[in-house]
Amino acid sequence: MRSLKKGLVVALLGLAGLPVFADNHHIALNNILIGGYFDGKWLPTASLQGPTWHWGGADALVIYPDGRRVEGVACAIDRDHPDEEGMNHPDDGPDAPVFSIQLPDYSSVSYPSHTLVVTWAEKEVMPRKAEKLPVDNAQYEALAADFLAGRGLPHNRVKLTQLRRVDLDGNGTDEVIMTGHAAGGKVPFAMLRQIQQKYVATSMLAEPSDGRVTDLFTADLNGDGRMEIVVGTQSKTQIHQMVYTVDQGNADRVIRSSWPLHKKH
Repeated sequence: MRSLKKGLVVALLGLAGLPVFADNHHIALNNILIGGYFDGKWLPTASLQGPTWHWGGADALVIYPDGRRVEGVACAIDRDHPDEEGMNHPDDGPDAPVFSIQLPDYSSVSYPSHTLVVTWAEKEVMPRKAEKLPVDNAQYEALAADFLAGRGLPHNRVKLTQLRRVDLDGNGTDEVIMTGHAAGGKVPFAMLRQIQQKYVATSMLAEPSDGRVTDLFTADLNGDGRMEIVVGTQSKTQIHQMVYTVDQGNADRVIRSSWPLHKKH
């Protein structure tokens, strides 16, 4: 595989062999294809029909949970495709199109590495860095409990697992993202708090039915200067991958891709 110059077309390995230009971006979480941003539209993987599932040779930015970033060359392919046989992924896992990323040192990253992959590295995808806060925070535990109670959900024994502060929309005011669980782990959640001029807006990013939160990233995925929130969750039977846009107190889910988990017997 060789890297194509940024800004040029991405060669496809698909059936039709039609080009997808560089302003069409693919997004992967844990190297499983979430979806993409095409011609001003967010599309989940289920909407990427035919050749857009099978492509290769694209410049990609690999982002690790600790903020480390590495540029590489990505190849995404359907698990059912004959060429995926040599890819390094386990038999147990979601039946989904997967990424293989070749790094400059010729090593590769493949599922189940906890990474966010963006096949578009020409613009800054992390214009503002998220600050990790201590999770032992009684104030935010109480805020989470109040929000869960308002939704009629169990809200006792709230425990935070992640607490991050970041200016998502670039307006100079930080948002707070928190993940955790209540009721002894039975009610997992991910929430966003946004301070507006006259109120504080709280949004649920992951419902208890989605399972525990496994991944959380913030990145500008479409080049508009505002960072999106990428959330990965896992229940006993499925994984879910979601992308949220944030603007003026609203958190809109623009992508949700779900895959069944298959266990080897």
